[in-house]
Amino acid sequence: MINWGLIYHELGNLSTGALYTVIISFFSVLVGVVLGLANAILRLSVKQWLYLPSTTYLEAFRNTPMLVQILLLYYGVFPLLGLSHIDAVYVG
Repeated sequence: MINWGLIYHELGNLSTGALYTVIISFFSVLVGVVLGLANAILRLSVKQWLYLPSTTYLEAFRNTPMLVQILLLYYGVFPLLGLSHIDAVYVG
């Protein structure tokens, strides 16, 4: 059974969480568009020192499953940065 009184009581927290979700989503999309546009411009370059790193980055992320990338961050990058596993959960 749904406790509508509890939902009404926590409506402020729920709306704050929804607002944070929208803000984080907006900035995530903005960063993704900027990085994607920069990568696309670098891939159009005729200079190999601009084209090659961009292509390597793109192919590395395109050709690996998301779960592999998450596990690589969790078990590889975060311990190298000195973050504990719980810190990695908060960051990720």
